[in-house]
Amino acid sequence: EEATAKTADRLKMIMTLPDDAYFSIGFGRNMNEVDMVAWHANGVDSYVKDYYSLNKYAAPAEDDIQNFETETPKLIGGGDVTRVQFISYRDLDTGDDEQDYVVPLDEQIDMVYAIHDTWEWKEHKAKGKWSMKVHRGLGNKVEP
Repeated sequence: EEATAKTADRLKMIMTLPDDAYFSIGFGRNMNEVDMVAWHANGVDSYVKDYYSLNKYAAPAEDDIQNFETETPKLIGGGDVTRVQFISYRDLDTGDDEQDYVVPLDEQIDMVYAIHDTWEWKEHKAKGKWSMKVHRGLGNKVEP
């Protein structure tokens, strides 16, 4: 799902993962000095963590200040696969200038991602790059 700025100051991210997996994103072109978040799907013990990566050779560390708010993860059954749905929120500017990226509106942002088929935080099995733009009007009521 799209990341949206609900009131032009906050992101809402909806993530659905297979149980026993993690998915992380980083605000930057690579793993050098990048703000990250990871969704850890572990059944009823699922959680979200705010991380900061110094470089690609070391595991990202938990942020000193956790800046993601997440509703209670929801287990979704169906077929042979159980999934976990997360709804997370983060301020565009968290005030944590040392470890958090200030998300600009209406600008293309370079992003990285990593995924693994375990919920535990360990070296990823797949990674890649992408970009996104958080539009000022998304999620906002537009007056006629």
